[in-house]
Amino acid sequence: MSTLCRGAGLWRGVLFDWLRGFMGPVAAILVQAASFGAAHYSGVPSGWAGVGLATLYGVMLGWLSWRAEGLLAAIVAHVAADLVIFSLAAVALRG
Repeated sequence: MSTLCRGAGLWRGVLFDWLRGFMGPVAAILVQAASFGAAHYSGVPSGWAGVGLATLYGVMLGWLSWRAEGLLAAIVAHVAADLVIFSLAAVALRG
Protein backbone atom coordinates (compact mmCIF):
# COMPACT_ATOMS: atom_id res chain seq x y z
CA MET A 1 0.00 0.00 0.00
CA SER A 2 2.92 2.33 0.69
CA THR A 3 4.18 1.97 -2.89
CA LEU A 4 0.69 2.59 -4.21
CA CYS A 5 0.33 5.79 -2.19
CA ARG A 6 3.78 6.96 -3.28
CA GLY A 7 2.91 6.38 -6.93
CA ALA A 8 -0.38 8.20 -6.73
CA GLY A 9 0.81 10.96 -4.43
CA LEU A 10 4.23 11.63 -5.91
CA TRP A 11 3.80 11.13 -9.66
CA ARG A 12 0.12 11.79 -10.26
CA GLY A 13 -0.23 14.21 -7.39
CA VAL A 14 2.77 16.38 -6.56
CA LEU A 15 4.78 16.06 -9.79
CA PHE A 16 1.80 16.33 -12.12
CA ASP A 17 0.41 19.38 -10.28
CA TRP A 18 3.83 21.06 -10.27
CA LEU A 19 4.37 20.40 -13.98
CA ARG A 20 0.91 21.77 -14.78
CA GLY A 21 2.12 25.10 -13.41
CA PHE A 22 4.17 25.67 -16.56
CA MET A 23 3.05 23.17 -19.22
CA GLY A 24 -0.16 21.73 -20.58
CA PRO A 25 -1.80 18.57 -19.25
CA VAL A 26 -0.61 16.27 -22.05
CA ALA A 27 3.03 17.29 -21.62
CA ALA A 28 2.70 16.99 -17.83
CA ILE A 29 1.23 13.49 -18.17
CA LEU A 30 4.08 12.43 -20.47
CA VAL A 31 6.81 13.85 -18.21
CA GLN A 32 5.38 12.31 -15.03
CA ALA A 33 4.95 9.00 -16.87
CA ALA A 34 8.58 9.04 -18.11
CA SER A 35 9.76 9.71 -14.55
CA PHE A 36 7.53 6.91 -13.24
CA GLY A 37 8.95 4.57 -15.89
CA ALA A 38 12.56 5.48 -15.08
CA ALA A 39 11.93 4.76 -11.40
CA HIS A 40 10.95 1.19 -12.39
CA TYR A 41 14.22 0.35 -14.17
CA SER A 42 15.07 -2.20 -11.47
CA GLY A 43 11.51 -3.48 -11.11
CA VAL A 44 9.90 -6.56 -12.60
CA PRO A 45 10.46 -6.81 -15.48
CA SER A 46 13.76 -5.00 -15.13
CA GLY A 47 15.63 -2.91 -17.65
CA TRP A 48 14.15 -1.09 -20.60
CA ALA A 49 11.18 -3.45 -20.84
CA GLY A 50 10.16 -2.47 -17.31
CA VAL A 51 10.73 1.22 -18.05
CA GLY A 52 8.57 1.00 -21.17
CA LEU A 53 5.74 -0.85 -19.49
CA ALA A 54 5.76 1.40 -16.43
CA THR A 55 5.87 4.50 -18.66
CA LEU A 56 2.80 3.33 -20.58
CA TYR A 57 1.07 2.54 -17.31
CA GLY A 58 2.05 5.98 -16.00
CA VAL A 59 0.48 7.60 -19.08
CA MET A 60 -2.77 5.70 -18.50
CA LEU A 61 -2.92 6.49 -14.79
CA GLY A 62 -1.88 10.11 -15.38
CA TRP A 63 -4.62 10.56 -17.97
CA LEU A 64 -7.13 8.92 -15.64
CA SER A 65 -6.18 11.22 -12.76
CA TRP A 66 -6.40 14.28 -15.00
CA ARG A 67 -9.78 13.35 -16.49
CA ALA A 68 -11.21 12.35 -13.10
CA GLU A 69 -9.78 15.54 -11.55
CA GLY A 70 -8.29 13.62 -8.64
CA LEU A 71 -6.33 10.58 -7.55
CA LEU A 72 -9.12 8.19 -6.51
CA ALA A 73 -9.79 6.70 -9.96
CA ALA A 74 -6.07 6.05 -10.55
CA ILE A 75 -5.73 4.49 -7.09
CA VAL A 76 -8.67 2.15 -7.73
CA ALA A 77 -7.24 1.20 -11.14
CA HIS A 78 -3.82 0.58 -9.60
CA VAL A 79 -5.27 -1.63 -6.84
CA ALA A 80 -7.27 -3.63 -9.40
CA ALA A 81 -4.19 -4.13 -11.61
CA ASP A 82 -2.05 -5.16 -8.62
CA LEU A 83 -4.68 -7.69 -7.53
CA VAL A 84 -4.68 -9.27 -10.99
CA ILE A 85 -0.86 -9.33 -11.14
CA PHE A 86 -0.49 -10.83 -7.65
CA SER A 87 -3.23 -13.40 -8.36
CA LEU A 88 -1.56 -14.51 -11.58
CA ALA A 89 1.81 -14.72 -9.81
CA ALA A 90 0.30 -16.81 -7.01
CA VAL A 91 -1.29 -19.22 -9.50
CA ALA A 92 2.00 -19.52 -11.39
CA LEU A 93 3.94 -20.21 -8.19
CA ARG A 94 1.47 -22.91 -7.10
CA GLY A 95 2.30 -24.72 -10.32
